[in-house]
Amino acid sequence: MKHIFLTGAIQCGKSTLIQSILHQGAEKLVPVGGFLTYFTSRDAQKTLYLGNAAIYASLLKTTAPPALSPLHLHHALQDAALFPCVAAEFDGMTRPKLHLDAFDRYGRACIEEGLARADTLSRDPSVRPILVLDECGYLESHAAAFQQSVLRALDTPVPILGVVRQMAAPCWLDAVRNHPDTVLVSVTEENRDALVSELTSHFLSCL
Repeated sequence: MKHIFLTGAIQCGKSTLIQSILHQGAEKLVPVGGFLTYFTSRDAQKTLYLGNAAIYASLLKTTAPPALSPLHLHHALQDAALFPCVAAEFDGMTRPKLHLDAFDRYGRACIEEGLARADTLSRDPSVRPILVLDECGYLESHAAAFQQSVLRALDTPVPILGVVRQMAAPCWLDAVRNHPDTVLVSVTEENRDALVSELTSHFLSCL
């Protein structure tokens, strides 16, 4: 099973595409874990949160994208006791304040717990466990434990649906892009709607 990583311009709809795929395949595709990211804003401040992508397992059965606003996700994670974690803070004036423990502890745990759930679900041939990694980017450049968890997940048979940020300079993301089981899919405003059915079928094809 090939892992699918979406790539493309900022705000071209990559995260919404992931949500649409999981919504369309909600009866059989089970997001067991991994991580999702979203921003909240207040005045000039922006906060990046890391959340457990397992929330999609229940949320996308009842709510279709693009209705999942950051606030909706934030409250859903809190209500499900999947407490989101502050990963970075931006003030628009200085470099972002990073919280590496959010990646190295929380993010890593979300990945590893998801893989454990996938192992349990793999005994049920009627469903397809899937790991969500949205998104892998430059902020994790010094989060060594987090990086190791991502790369270990790529070596497992659990299919991954993720986002990898476009970056020209050599970085840890090259190991994700160049992994033999990674397929990169470029997302644009023109092709994103057609990709929903195409990629949903891809993940369901091994059931």
